[in-house]
Amino acid sequence: GVCAIFFVIGEIMFLIPVVPGIAVYLGSGVLIPPTCAASLDGGFEAGSGEGDEMSDRGFFLSVALAALLAYVMKIVAHVLQQKLFGEMMSGNVGIRAMVGVNSDAIKAIRIILSKPGLSLAKVSILCGGPDWPTSVLCGILKLNCCSLCVGLTPMFLLVFPTTVAGAFQLRSGTGGAWASIATVMLVICSLVQLGAGVLAAYFIEDARKNSKEQLARYEDDTQVA
Repeated sequence: GVCAIFFVIGEIMFLIPVVPGIAVYLGSGVLIPPTCAASLDGGFEAGSGEGDEMSDRGFFLSVALAALLAYVMKIVAHVLQQKLFGEMMSGNVGIRAMVGVNSDAIKAIRIILSKPGLSLAKVSILCGGPDWPTSVLCGILKLNCCSLCVGLTPMFLLVFPTTVAGAFQLRSGTGGAWASIATVMLVICSLVQLGAGVLAAYFIEDARKNSKEQLARYEDDTQVA
């Protein structure tokens, strides 16, 4: 029940442009383990999983559940953002002009994201870009949603350490290295996110400069022009 409620609330958070995805991932790590650890372990009364009452087995199972839930929420959120916002706004000339659909940079993004399967360039843009603008842009460009979901599969490399960081903060009060591990996980997530963003900028610029023929195949939006 808690997972279902958090799923709905988390998706609403994803649909708010100013809310970053990291807030949802951290929230999953903070909320799910204390609620679900006892039930997953089967050794304690449900709902009592806090502090030293939470077994290691139940805790790690619930962290895995929290990370999986956050990952699924990210994929579903991308579909909702692309379909509900991006594709609906794609018919508005003002929005398309604001996005700059006739610019070489946006055409370069279209070239990269239109390629089927997985590529480092595609993954860098989808996973390194900000959640809401990236997904909505995909809808405005009317890109294939299934192909983009495939490109989002490595997002687990960002979701997992962030969720673990939130969960490990729960055990920081019991001593040991829990707080330190949580900090390390956040640092890893930040470095991966930063690296993906830098790679995305590189691949977009590379496509803009070295894919002139492909860029020329995309005719300018006459209404925007």
